[in-house]
Amino acid sequence: MSSQRLFVALPVPAHVRTLITAAAAPARDAAPELTWTRSEGWHLTLGFLGDVADEAVADVGRVIAAVVAPRAAITCALDRPDRFGHRTLWLGVRDDPEGAISSLGDAVQTGLEAAGLPVRRGPVRPHLTLARASRSGAEVTDAVVGSVAPVGASWEADEVQLVRSHLGGGPARYEPVGAWPLAGS
Repeated sequence: MSSQRLFVALPVPAHVRTLITAAAAPARDAAPELTWTRSEGWHLTLGFLGDVADEAVADVGRVIAAVVAPRAAITCALDRPDRFGHRTLWLGVRDDPEGAISSLGDAVQTGLEAAGLPVRRGPVRPHLTLARASRSGAEVTDAVVGSVAPVGASWEADEVQLVRSHLGGGPARYEPVGAWPLAGS
């Protein structure tokens, strides 16, 4: 039986990724020992499914469509950088209405779980992972966090994507396999 490694996410537009790349450049120069994420992979994760049998992917799509249909677009704005311990550098994302991204993530996870589909339950904390300390001796320090320039960017998150991740052979690559508009009111 064949399967796909899937997650559900809000995409980040190209113009915002360009601004983040520029803002993170000083941190990247200051900490080349960190493993830096690729800008084309930045997204706001709503739910992680893991390996899903190919024949269940359409069921996942139906659940996402039902959850997303009544929901409106979410205004997102970049917030301050921070870190999870000394292992992960991230950039926060504020949403309007406040809590909308977390609520959407919870609804997606609840819908998948109720449908008997695989999903890892957990709180959604809107952020973009910029770098990880995956190499021996690498560490995300306060100085690295402080070297990320402020970014005044915002956008309308107006669709939810089902994304397939391809692992191995270098950095993870992400491929959207479905998209549903946030068009409700």
